[in-house]
Amino acid sequence: MKRRVETILRLLAEADGYTTIEHIAQETDAGVRTIHRDLEMLERGLGLRGVRLERRRGYGVRLIDPLPVDVFESGLGGPAHGTIESNERPLMVLVYLISSGDWIKVSELAHAFFVSDSSVRSDLDGLEDLIPEQVTLERQKGVGVRISGDEATLRLLFLSVYPALFPFYALREFDAGEARESGGRRSDGYRRIVQSMNLLEQYTEFVAALGDSQAQLGFSVAPAYVSLLYGYLYLLRRRRDAGALLQSAPRWSLGVPDPYVETAGGIAAALGISQPLETEFLARVLAACEVAAPPAERVPDLLGDLAPVVQGIIERTLGVLEEKERTWLHDDRALLDYLRMTIAAAARRMDLGIPHWRAFVAHPYPALEESPEAAALSAEFLLDMTHLVTGLSPAIVRRELGEAALAIGARIETIHRRRAAHVSVKILCYEGLGMSSYLRALVREVLPPGARIDSRWDPDFASSTEAFAYDLVISTYPLHLDGVAVLMIDADMSPDAIRTELRRSVMEAVQDSGAAIDESDPAPAPSDDGQSISLPAIMAVVNGFFVVRRDPQLSLVDQAVAALNRGDCDPEVIRHDFLRREAYGSLVFEELNIRLVHCRTQGVPEPRAGVIQTGGAEPAVLVLAAPVSAPSTDTRVLSEMVVALTDIPDFPRVLSEEDRETVQAALLALFSRIIG
Repeated sequence: MKRRVETILRLLAEADGYTTIEHIAQETDAGVRTIHRDLEMLERGLGLRGVRLERRRGYGVRLIDPLPVDVFESGLGGPAHGTIESNERPLMVLVYLISSGDWIKVSELAHAFFVSDSSVRSDLDGLEDLIPEQVTLERQKGVGVRISGDEATLRLLFLSVYPALFPFYALREFDAGEARESGGRRSDGYRRIVQSMNLLEQYTEFVAALGDSQAQLGFSVAPAYVSLLYGYLYLLRRRRDAGALLQSAPRWSLGVPDPYVETAGGIAAALGISQPLETEFLARVLAACEVAAPPAERVPDLLGDLAPVVQGIIERTLGVLEEKERTWLHDDRALLDYLRMTIAAAARRMDLGIPHWRAFVAHPYPALEESPEAAALSAEFLLDMTHLVTGLSPAIVRRELGEAALAIGARIETIHRRRAAHVSVKILCYEGLGMSSYLRALVREVLPPGARIDSRWDPDFASSTEAFAYDLVISTYPLHLDGVAVLMIDADMSPDAIRTELRRSVMEAVQDSGAAIDESDPAPAPSDDGQSISLPAIMAVVNGFFVVRRDPQLSLVDQAVAALNRGDCDPEVIRHDFLRREAYGSLVFEELNIRLVHCRTQGVPEPRAGVIQTGGAEPAVLVLAAPVSAPSTDTRVLSEMVVALTDIPDFPRVLSEEDRETVQAALLALFSRIIG
């Protein structure tokens, strides 16, 4: 048991009534957010022991039932050497039972998990409260135990638990014979469970099938979701061998785009399965996975009929955040495509019935309930998806949209903190792109001026020579590199604790690399991960920047279209895209007296911008347009002008009042600061 969790448990056990979160935080020297996450873990662990925990807003938290006498010896969060953690063991028993499909003796389970028969029986008692009504845990004296029920429900239950218990990177280590114990997490008991379940029996075959499927779909699945797919292929093979194929399926609300169905058909055929229900179920599992990097040209096909709904959610969310943060998030095409894919995948997970799998481990996302990005995104998602997907709740939506919310928040942080360092840092994050972006934003906070941060997922990084090109490697899972500094971040750490560890490790890397540290230099530097600004794009935008007076005879959109067109545009396409974007709401920075009219459109050949001056109380209009396919290095020219509205005190006035020559001079000064 972690020392902090044990302290929390003792405080609750000794209290007569409610204990406030603030008091617990003070006693444990931890943040309030960290305590909330610890309590979530405690609640699950205690629930499996028959102890209820009550949390009440305005009062605090208290134990409803007395603690077992051996709770501190057996622990809720830490194993003895060679055993599985006691709060994970019941869930592993559940996975074991579903994958076997037959009666299993209690003594066999006890032997596999290094515990007594009575401990297994206690675990089974705890499972009774976890499994849905459609599933039955059968126990017969002298025969053993088995789990039975509707086949689709059993598979969804398996998928809700398995990825949290058997991350794919750990299976890779075991398959390669390189598993190492890391703080007790990958113990001998864990290895024994992997072996007894034959999880690696078809490892090569399944990995090949996953590789082929990702190649056919045109994108790499986010690392954590590789566990989901591997687990489902494992289960599908085991259930097929036991003669338990799908006879019926739930009535789902959302369709599955053809690319997923075609890919699933190929995988099913390779596994010797031809039933249409099996292919559809596998296709839905594929469509529920988040991506490591979006395939720009294939995104519309992969979204299918969800495309207009998802687009509306994104536009309204970004509109709220852009106005609040006085920034522009439409410059990052990769971010927009990632949000489209991630939000669609979240909707399909909820429709499929596996929105809970992250709930079975300590939540890897810091304080999403308090994140303005998560709040805005969840509200817009619920607005459009409630009538499409049944059973939605704010808590489920927040959890499933965690990756997307973190990616948006990290992008905002990157825009606000345009500084870097002469150090090369690699981030390998198993949780996904959102968490990678979040860690990248925290790294950016502690870096001195001038750097390269690479957070692209690379499953073979540890075995390649690329590791030696970096001064520091940051990972969220055990990673062993000879001769390269590695910092492992526990995803359950508070943001402040992560910052502390990052600051120490980054500063050591800076000193080792011999980079100069000058904290007094406020000038922004080129940003990371290919987001540096394009000099040709700067000159094209500055030279073509228009300044016109408001013409009351024209609509604002028509005047913007006319000003952008230099004879090489498609005015009708631009007008349509402006109107579509404006339909989601205008973006107005009231205190700056500036309004933004912007869009991504195929109607312009390059990023273009200008200002429509009103000369009165009506806000001046900053017009921004960029091709749909324009890279971020080009469109960042546009976003820097939006950021400059806040960064440079006189910039809004110059745009609103000065002539074209003066505005162009101000833009040149702005970009000179940025590119040095």
